[in-house]
Amino acid sequence: MAVNGRRLCCLLLVTILFVTVIQAQKIDQNIPFEKLREEVRTLWFNEEYDDAIALLESHRERFKSGLPGFTIHFYLGLLHFDNENSEKGFEELNTGMDKGYFYSFFPGTQKQIQQYADAETILSRNESLRQKALDTTSVKVELKLPDDYDPLKKYPLIIFLHGNNSSLSSAKSEWKSVRLNEPYIVAFVQSSSPVSSYAYNWPVSKRSRKDIQTSFTQLKKKYKIDETKIIIAGFSAGGRMSIDTIIRNTIPAVGFIGFSPAKLSDLDTHLIEQAKSKGRKGAIISGENDYLLTEQLNLISFLKTLEYPLRVVIHSDLGHEYPKDFEYQLNRSLEFIKDRY
Repeated sequence: MAVNGRRLCCLLLVTILFVTVIQAQKIDQNIPFEKLREEVRTLWFNEEYDDAIALLESHRERFKSGLPGFTIHFYLGLLHFDNENSEKGFEELNTGMDKGYFYSFFPGTQKQIQQYADAETILSRNESLRQKALDTTSVKVELKLPDDYDPLKKYPLIIFLHGNNSSLSSAKSEWKSVRLNEPYIVAFVQSSSPVSSYAYNWPVSKRSRKDIQTSFTQLKKKYKIDETKIIIAGFSAGGRMSIDTIIRNTIPAVGFIGFSPAKLSDLDTHLIEQAKSKGRKGAIISGENDYLLTEQLNLISFLKTLEYPLRVVIHSDLGHEYPKDFEYQLNRSLEFIKDRY
């Protein structure tokens, strides 16, 4: 019996070691960063902070730099705050800042951090890093050319602007399977106004207008653009900036398409009347669950009062997000604007 007992203990030990090895192998598997981020967000949403932290920690060595490295530090910092461990939260954020990372804190998060004694130091350091990036960041443009693109032919142009706390690559991802009813050159433009190490905003400002003018000038030099058929579009802050571009005639665009546009405060009646007299048109697509809907409806009402030609679609099941029928709404809006080319 003693021998059998020893054998049983050995067997159990081997089994435990085997399971441990298998678990380690699972941790070491090359889970894509996007999948890891999705799983962490799900745990976070369900307030399973310890599990979310453990999952990130288990992949820390795999993601040391770039956007993944930035995200590890940022998420761990905020998760520790949510888990009521401010010391670890500050430590994680500061470690990221040592690498040059800076973060975009939503108002609720900033208020959460400000209740601690070290808050002003870290927030000041974060703003200093952002200002440094602001001094060196320039506008960025990437293209999606039409199928069977002919460099000798003139094409209409769509300039598309990302939303706040977003990027060019995020906007491009919404166009992966989009097919336009007619060939356009599509230019995805990334603002030169960073809000974090890997995210940007389109504030209504001289800097943003200059970004749009600069990108348009670059495009004209490299490609044959039909300057009578230029559309500017965007999501959220990008949608707001597309409206501002038309109203202020920043570039010779003939219409805007705003998907869930952010609030536009500076509405100059004279400039809108001028845009209308030039045949400019617009489209606004949003949803009943969009937290910005009230401001959007006020804008729509104001434009309609001035009889500005406008296509409006408000989805019943949409929040502050791209519509599920993005391709359809995009093509319909282009057709609406095209009638006034």
